[in-house]
Amino acid sequence: MKILVCLKQVVDVELNIQLKDGQIADQGLRYVINAYDESALEAALQLKDAAEADVTVLSIGPDRVLEALRKGLSMGADRAIHLKDDAFNGSDSYAFAKAVSELAKQRSYDLIIMGKQAQDTDAAQGGPMLAEFLDWPQATNLIFVQRAPEGGLMVRRVGDEGKEVLSVQTPAVLTISNDFGEARIPTMKGIMGAKKKEIETLSLSSIGVAADAVGATGSKTEIVNREQPEGRKTGRKVTGEVGAITRELVNWLVNDGKLPV
Repeated sequence: MKILVCLKQVVDVELNIQLKDGQIADQGLRYVINAYDESALEAALQLKDAAEADVTVLSIGPDRVLEALRKGLSMGADRAIHLKDDAFNGSDSYAFAKAVSELAKQRSYDLIIMGKQAQDTDAAQGGPMLAEFLDWPQATNLIFVQRAPEGGLMVRRVGDEGKEVLSVQTPAVLTISNDFGEARIPTMKGIMGAKKKEIETLSLSSIGVAADAVGATGSKTEIVNREQPEGRKTGRKVTGEVGAITRELVNWLVNDGKLPV
């Protein structure tokens, strides 16, 4: 089974991110693998642990994404692809899915796995759009994946009304929930081995995608502004006898808390 795992590098959300003119300020930023995509790689590696599989990690972006690819290799991926082209600047989920679909058609993957969403946009559109471009079945928001004895995959997902068990035939696109489980920690052997592995670098032209099919020109959406969330208001602590506390709390909810009565 040939598996492609998409890894997006995002700004570390643990940082105190600053905005300038509605955009993220570049100073002091640290980039990490999108946590949902780390779970996706773990899902792929579990499939590889259970039966023979070849796992490729893919990342799109400037040279800094090589760090993400090296980590993917150190965790157990067999090979890595860096899709690098300045034309990608400003791409949205649609442009991403278009480019990856063309690569997938060339490489004949059996399975493409990615996180259900990216931490920097929370759009959750890349996987479904990719499945649509490829005309493949998809299963989203997965918390469990395994091979089915009769072929294909058996997966468990979190739906709107509870957990669902699905049978999925390949080729397919899967998106993974952050509730899938923690990703494995690279071993020292894995880290040293990843340094020796060659990372394949591809451009848009090498996968047959025109420059105007990605970036701002090829995208359907654009982030025009970002705003810092408002800080939480200071809480109110009430002490005393239960009856008095209850009356004070009700009075506060009705008068200050704007609770309808």
